[in-house]
Amino acid sequence: MFNLNCRKMDAQYLAARKKQLVLLTLRSIVAGVLIFLIGLALNKGDVRNIFTVVAVLFVLPMARSLTELIMLFPHHSFSAEKKQKAGERAEGAGLILYDMVFTNKDRAMHLDLMGIFPGKVIGLIEKPAQADEKKLKKHQAEMKAAKEAIDTHLKNQAYRQKIVLYEDFGQFMKAIPDGQTHACDEEQLAELEAFRESIEYMII
Repeated sequence: MFNLNCRKMDAQYLAARKKQLVLLTLRSIVAGVLIFLIGLALNKGDVRNIFTVVAVLFVLPMARSLTELIMLFPHHSFSAEKKQKAGERAEGAGLILYDMVFTNKDRAMHLDLMGIFPGKVIGLIEKPAQADEKKLKKHQAEMKAAKEAIDTHLKNQAYRQKIVLYEDFGQFMKAIPDGQTHACDEEQLAELEAFRESIEYMII
């Protein structure tokens, strides 16, 4: 099986997960077809054999991985350079989470970046460049839905904060506390890590 050597919301996760899902889908298809053909060869072309049943079973994992791939496909990894800048800025002050694709009952949503700090939660959904009115309306709807989903999770986890969402990377960077002057202690970092783990179940 393809090794996914990173956690959800790590900088490389989205791209790695897509590659993993492609390989899983192809593996299920190839395995199912090979087993079906072996069954035909061993049973003189008669499809009514146990190999056909086993081959059909491979449709289930194929469908599961293909469905997840289709959900992730429209979402693209954020700029690696900007990821690095945000991570460096927040080092010591809190955690930066990357390329968060998550769902509610109505839609899949994507946060480019999310920063969690003691008493502060911020997010970035970068505004599309040269967007027409239709794209801008879609962007605003995504901003609203993402904020509602994250705020609901914060409330359920007994956090008093609400996420502040930004559309501009420069504004997001300004909102990140400087790690040199706002360094977290071990207890605070443990609390932030616990929140990260709580939100992983939402991530595709």
